[in-house]
Amino acid sequence: MSRSRTTSPRGYVDVHALESLVQRILRTSSLLNPNELCIQVGLSAWRVQITCMVLNHDGNLEDACLLGAVSALLDLKLPAVKIDMKGGGNGVVQIVSPSYDHEEDDMTEETKDANRITKLTIQKGTIPISLTMGIYDNHKILVDMTREEEVVCKGVVTVVVTTTGEIVSLTKCGGLAMSPEDMAACVHLAIGRAKEVEELLLSLDEAS
Repeated sequence: MSRSRTTSPRGYVDVHALESLVQRILRTSSLLNPNELCIQVGLSAWRVQITCMVLNHDGNLEDACLLGAVSALLDLKLPAVKIDMKGGGNGVVQIVSPSYDHEEDDMTEETKDANRITKLTIQKGTIPISLTMGIYDNHKILVDMTREEEVVCKGVVTVVVTTTGEIVSLTKCGGLAMSPEDMAACVHLAIGRAKEVEELLLSLDEAS
């Protein structure tokens, strides 16, 4: 999901760990219903692969990669398919090529089916949004850090939440101890950001 070899003032960015983080969040959240990827029950289903190509970054890589992956899923469109039963067996799944040569009133039902695309159903409140925060100078919290700001931070916390308040993931790097009040403040900030970002993502999805 990420093919960049990149470094950060926090140390080497392990792209495999970043890939694992994004995959785990997408799988454990309620964003995607696996049943919507089903073509034939027990026989075939769509396989979704997301690639995040990091060309350059100035910090906050985790948030950017997760947001990119979520945006890609929101824009995902599955083409129409048909099952060719020639030759017996369970049939062969074929993607039906859409036709743009006919007016809608002149289309046959088969042509209309071929022109139908399926978008994944995304329920409000299920989109996982992350917020990465740096802790510095006697437990002050800094959000959306640049690479230079990451240098001065004694610890880094990434909180992934939905707008319903569900905590999907919480990770902490660095040796600085944090009080329950500090962690609660981080979660509160993450939920506030999630509401802002989800509203923007859903408005863009409706406009597309």
